Amino acid sequence: MLVAAWLERFGTEGLSQLHGRWALAWISESGTCLVARDPLGGRNLFWAAVPGGVVVATDWEPLLDDQRWDRTHDQHTLAAFFSVHLSPVDGGTFFRGLHLVPPGIAVQLTPTVSRPRDFWRPTTDTVWQGSDAEAESEYRRLLKQSVQAAVADARKPMLLLSSGLDSSSIAAVAAANDIDLQALSWSVKSVPAVDETQWIKEFATHLGIRWDSTPADGIWPLHDVDAYLPSALGPLTPPLEQLRQRLYSRAMDLDGDVVLTGDGGDLLFLGAEGWLRALLDRGQWAAAHRGLRNEWRAGQARRCLSELIRSVLPQRLGTWSRQQPLPWMTSAARGLLSGRLDALNDRGGVRRLRALRSDWSDLREAALAPGYARLQLDVRHPFREQRLAEFFLSLPPHLLFQPGESKRLARRGMRGLLPDNTRTAPRRGALLPLARRFLTESMDSVRRILRSSSCDWQCWVREDWMEAALQNLPRSGRDGAAWVVVWNCVVYELWKQRWPVKAHALHSQPNLISARGS
Repeated sequence: MLVAAWLERFGTEGLSQLHGRWALAWISESGTCLVARDPLGGRNLFWAAVPGGVVVATDWEPLLDDQRWDRTHDQHTLAAFFSVHLSPVDGGTFFRGLHLVPPGIAVQLTPTVSRPRDFWRPTTDTVWQGSDAEAESEYRRLLKQSVQAAVADARKPMLLLSSGLDSSSIAAVAAANDIDLQALSWSVKSVPAVDETQWIKEFATHLGIRWDSTPADGIWPLHDVDAYLPSALGPLTPPLEQLRQRLYSRAMDLDGDVVLTGDGGDLLFLGAEGWLRALLDRGQWAAAHRGLRNEWRAGQARRCLSELIRSVLPQRLGTWSRQQPLPWMTSAARGLLSGRLDALNDRGGVRRLRALRSDWSDLREAALAPGYARLQLDVRHPFREQRLAEFFLSLPPHLLFQPGESKRLARRGMRGLLPDNTRTAPRRGALLPLARRFLTESMDSVRRILRSSSCDWQCWVREDWMEAALQNLPRSGRDGAAWVVVWNCVVYELWKQRWPVKAHALHSQPNLISARGS
């Protein structure tokens, strides 16, 4: 009632004053249905147009059982999915008739029209006027506030802890503020290069927090293809989700009710390419010289100077160094993304805001949410908090990155809370190498799935590119977008196979089928 009265008085502009994790559906006195979510998508809200009206729900599973809305595949969402770097547009899902309300957007619904309106309009310009030390202090304050809010109503909160800077920062902030967190991690002793057990044990002991380790050896993504079941909402299951599910099950065994993760921390530090110009603008010549020297030693001086020139030019002129994007995609698939590919060249706060608002993690979390609910768990992400995001969007890029110091503000801001060997260590986090290792172990299954005569991934990804990837990726020892492309093709084919009624194949869409190999 309080929110309804607020909306009656201030309209959609009043939504910007609501903080926390929320979703709402509201029918005004004029009969208009309004749906909205908080700016970082802490709560889910779906809608679908049906004959004579719309249906709205916080859970997609009941809606998926409703046969009245358009259930054909959304080609534009699929094209974005296979692009890896672009996200769905305007709350699109893999079905044309089902929509996830975008974060920070209010949508007015009628049976025939949806009118989205942006009520969260944070700045993407550098407006921070304080010193570097003041920024570090503010980061600590906001992260503390976010962690406290995430566990405020928790009976027994837990944390998925890895050696990454984000989850370890949450653990350190909790320990410093007498927040009792049970840490959970997995061990993969069969892959010593990526096993973090010893580091996590020492870290948990240093902070004095309880820690539980779950064996995860042999849980390859496709170790049992016949039992593998992607989400019915779409091909959204990441390669290592089975490991996380093991930890979520363990959290339930330990009577946990809220689980925190470090997800979203990386997005806050995107768009930091203009660090050199930011230092020069502030007269920090010594720091600029050190950064250039480090880049020269790393063989990146040319790229660094190229970015400096681009940062000086207006956006419309700073495209001189663009290359043909997304070389793995077919021409037909790229055609569906016409007008969106320029977003790949966004820089600074614009790039950060785009990622915060439309990253695939939003739809992926929504797909996995029913499984969390069945375990009676509420999964929360302290780094996806509105005030923390707005703070990062206001910062100059040199606070986010300098050569040899990724996530600079997090490392500096955690002084005195994190052990120095953790705070200053090179980028850690074994998720990408672990995913690559697991996929390599499953490469026979990958090839068998992708070479099946019933496959449709060739509509989106070039066959010659895929054949080269299947031959070269296992030998390369490198991470990157190519692995994501391969996994997306695999999970897409499995999704079609496992949900033949609720996920319609693309054979009715000849404009893409005829584009195979193009």
